[in-house]
Amino acid sequence: MQRTHLASLGLIATAVLWGGNHVVIRDIADQTDPLTLVFWRWTLSAVVLLLLGARPLWQARRILRKDLGRLRCLGVLNCVFFSLAIIGAPFGTSAANVGLIQATAPLWITVTGLLFLSEKVSLRNAIGMGLGFAGAVLLISSGPAAANISTELWWGDALALIGTLIWAGYSILLRKMQGVLHPVTLFSAIVLTGYVVLIPCYVILLLAGSSGDISILPPREIWPAVVYIGLGATLLGNLFWNLGVHALGPTTAAQFLFLAPICSIGLGTYWLDEYLSILGWLGAIMIISGLILSTVHQQEAK
Repeated sequence: MQRTHLASLGLIATAVLWGGNHVVIRDIADQTDPLTLVFWRWTLSAVVLLLLGARPLWQARRILRKDLGRLRCLGVLNCVFFSLAIIGAPFGTSAANVGLIQATAPLWITVTGLLFLSEKVSLRNAIGMGLGFAGAVLLISSGPAAANISTELWWGDALALIGTLIWAGYSILLRKMQGVLHPVTLFSAIVLTGYVVLIPCYVILLLAGSSGDISILPPREIWPAVVYIGLGATLLGNLFWNLGVHALGPTTAAQFLFLAPICSIGLGTYWLDEYLSILGWLGAIMIISGLILSTVHQQEAK
């Protein structure tokens, strides 16, 4: 029971960190580019993980060598494809839109789990997920993002959806690796293998890009935001997520992502002068209710 509560607290922290991440990126979007943010977010995370996790990684070197192919796949999915999509999305749409679209992740993770892992979803869990998803839809139709949706799909919205689908696949593959290594050691290995692939991609695009497209370093004035993105949303957020998936499973852990759009809209209201209507608040209550319904069921099962 205590393990379940700690995992739940960690996943709530993940939702807050990731919800705030969209707001921070949107706020600095006119001062940098997506690839620079992706590279430096993982550079900061990789340095910290290498300093703190070098010994456990060395001790697990035989297991890592055996599962290197799967680790490399997870690393590329997270560090390259998902990162480029989810960080690039706020450059082409509102922070609220990104958070709201990412809130559909539980649906895709559940469907993927049913198809590839033969996971079972209880009626109570399904109702909780449906309630949370309906709340997210209500937020989309009544929140600040609604005013920004035009008849044409913004490229940022498309990137957010692509990133969410990639994250669903990543979460299912991550579930298959659970139990092989400690979650923190596993995450460290995933990040470092993905970062090794990210470095040449960044260098090639940096050399091939036209002047002003990609910068080597972010501007000095946005480094506090870069540190938050790299060490807060990326490092801590992913660590909490991995621990949550390990303790609760991907389907239940995904329910906590319904909190991310609430954080995005709440922080956006304060930081980006967005607002939340009465119907939007109703959607937020539905999201929280669905989350409680799903996690209470999980705790009782434990």
